[in-house]
Amino acid sequence: MSESSWVESLYPFLYSDTSDLSAVLDQVRASTVAKAAEIVELRRVVGVRDGARIAECARQAAARFGAGGRLFAFGNGGSATDAAQLATLFLNPGQVNGVAAPPLPAFGLANDTSVVTAPGSWPRSAAGTTSRSGCPPAATRPTWCAPSTRRAGAAC
Repeated sequence: MSESSWVESLYPFLYSDTSDLSAVLDQVRASTVAKAAEIVELRRVVGVRDGARIAECARQAAARFGAGGRLFAFGNGGSATDAAQLATLFLNPGQVNGVAAPPLPAFGLANDTSVVTAPGSWPRSAAGTTSRSGCPPAATRPTWCAPSTRRAGAAC
């Protein structure tokens, strides 16, 4: 399927040769309803197929947050947007049973340009020096590798 026919299949109302506003709005509604139904079905399938794994992941995340852990979310392209939104949701969780839920420590790594650019400059700034652990000295270590962001014994 060519790119133009693929896009046209998603948004047929944009490619129709009609100037009938009512017909275009009907197509927009039908497209929106179809997309919503597809999302609902996808969520149902994922819940059936992966629900136990998702619940276990949530239990492990809760245990790590309880032990002082932090969420570092990252992505490339559209996934970077998803990661930023995930970090925002953890920082601003809203209410649970009518009570404000506490924020959880979460960072969208792509939100901070110094974090995005630091890996490229880090080897030069570290000047080849490392500590006993193999990590660069704390003064030259980027934020994402600072001791406060690592578990004891974890590598940089």
